[in-house]
Parts: sequence; structure tokens; C-alpha cells
Amino acid sequence: MKSVSLSVVVLATLILSATAQQEQQRTDNRNTAPLLLERNAQYKVPAFEEGLELPVIRMIWRKDRDAQQVIDAAEAAITLMLGGDRSEKMDGALKEVLYGDEAGTWARVSAAPQILARYDANFDEIRLINEEIDVIREPLGRIDVDEAIARADKVIEVLSEQDILDRRLYSNAAIQIGYRRVGSGSRKAQPDQGQILEYRVTFRPRIEGVELANAGVRVGVMANGQIGSMRFGGVTPLVKFTDDMVEPEEDGKRLPVEIDPNRLTKRFYRTLDANVSPQVAWSRVMYAMPDGERSALLEPMLVVSFSEGTTTDKGQRVSSRRRILGFSLVDEKAKPFDFTAPTPVKSDEPKRSK
Repeated sequence: MKSVSLSVVVLATLILSATAQQEQQRTDNRNTAPLLLERNAQYKVPAFEEGLELPVIRMIWRKDRDAQQVIDAAEAAITLMLGGDRSEKMDGALKEVLYGDEAGTWARVSAAPQILARYDANFDEIRLINEEIDVIREPLGRIDVDEAIARADKVIEVLSEQDILDRRLYSNAAIQIGYRRVGSGSRKAQPDQGQILEYRVTFRPRIEGVELANAGVRVGVMANGQIGSMRFGGVTPLVKFTDDMVEPEEDGKRLPVEIDPNRLTKRFYRTLDANVSPQVAWSRVMYAMPDGERSALLEPMLVVSFSEGTTTDKGQRVSSRRRILGFSLVDEKAKPFDFTAPTPVKSDEPKRSK
């Protein structure tokens, strides 16, 4: 499995849960001020200056993934979560969970009953939870964030060695650290180490410095160092790698940057009404799939997540729902793309089995 997915409208809130009640608890306890780092400390993100050539890439959500390939990927991940333990019955157990009567729902893996698994074929995505430790509500240990990153990084290394992930997409990945924690306090501050139940380490791959919004691996590292959850799979970029560059396949191409991120940031503010004061959550140069598309030719964009703040006649501050706009770096005349515009998408989110 060569790449992985995250929906663009939930980039900052990857949540894995064991039950509906735990889903709410995990949502309530997530940290809204994640720590951002580089996997390769020596890597310097390009400035994306005008004239720099960047790839325009065809990306697809694959639905033709070989079943044994998916089973092997899930088994490798579960083996990591269980500290190397491997059951001879795992192959058959995963075939039943991922492709049997309960396919598409959360189900227990009979060969490792503490593991809940789900494969979403629509988005080629595997999700795993070790429920035995996920339900614990007190910190099990005191590893620090550096150790959590090191343990999550080991997951990337092992999955890359087994060709489940493409190492070239992750060599200069961006890292985002979130937390699940106990206790109270501002969600905008980093929690005390004693509050942390789980470090949520997300690796977002890059192609020539541009992040893939619909790709990434999230590893939940518990406070005692155990792997509590994993999520990977998804969008596939159609490219060939040549040294430090990529060669776009099919209708992909390379185009020069026509407008740099600094100028695009100014354009973003000009798109807003005069009485609007935006609250920007984040902005990054990314490739991002529009909702509802199975295949799309993607340009590198400055993607901005924000809410619109206005003041009423009575002086009250009002904020809109979160919006996400994208601004093309390679087409100065392109209009902003609204990733959060309403689309007639029917939810097929299955309920988790007991």
C-alpha cells in the first residue's frame, strides 16, 4: 500500500474510537494546539518562489487494491501494535474481518481479540485500535514527546521496509503531534506530561516539499510507549520518482509557480468582506482532493483553514463555521477553491459492531 489518506475537512482532528462514548471522550480531550515538527531535522521546506517548477499530479482513490495486500498490511501493523507477536491464524481472521459479512464496520480480530479493525474500501484505508489499552483513563507511564515520536517513527520504518508505505513520500514528512489527556486546562496550551494518556503522531508525506492533505499515517502512542491505534491507507498519487524529483504520470505535468504563498496570503485576506476578521487555524502548501471526487488533477495550493469573525450591532463577537479555501500556486488567474462548499454527499459511515 503506497500512500494514505485523511479527509481534507478533518485534517486536524483524526479521531479513532472504541465505542460511541469513547468517541466523544476522545473528541473532548484532543488538543487544539498541535506541535508541528520535521521528520528530517535537516530538511528545509522550499520557499515556493515564483519560477520554481512543481508537479501537477493526478491522484485517485483506489478501489482495486488486492485483498491479500490489504490483509498483509493490516497484519504487519497489528504485529507492531502487539510488540512482535504474530498468530498463525491472523491471515484468516483478518480476511473475515476485512472482507467477510462485517466488512466496512469495526470488528474484533479473533486471532487478537484486543484489536478492533476496519478497512474502508472506498478510501483504501485501514484503521486499528488496541481496545485493551485504549479504554484506560489514567496515564500508564511517563514517556516524553521525543520518545513517542521515535516509537511512531519506527512504525514508518517497518512499514516502509515491507513496501506497505513508500519511503520516498515519508523521508521529509511533516510531523504533527496531538494529545489525548486527562484533567482540565486550556486546550490551546501544551498539556503537562502527567496529563497525557496518548500522543497522536501524524506523519504527512510530501512531494517536492508539498504536503499531501489526503495522505498520512497516524500512530497513537500511549504514555507507556505502547502503540494504541493506527490509521493508514488512501489516496494514491500517480507519479514516478527520479532522484529528488517526481515525474507526473497520465495527464500530470510540471508548471512554474506563478504566485508565491506570501502574495496568496494577501489574496486570501482580500477575498473576505471588509467587516470580517478571520481566525486562521492553519495554512499550508498542499495537494488536496475535493470532496466527492474519485480522481482529480491536483495543483499545489496554499490551503487556508479559518473561521470568519464578525461583530454584531450590539458588539458581540460571532464566528462562522470552519471554512477551507485553496489558492493555486501555478495559476495566478485561478479562483479560490472552497473545499467546504456544500456537496450532495451521502454518508455511508457504518456502525461499529460490538
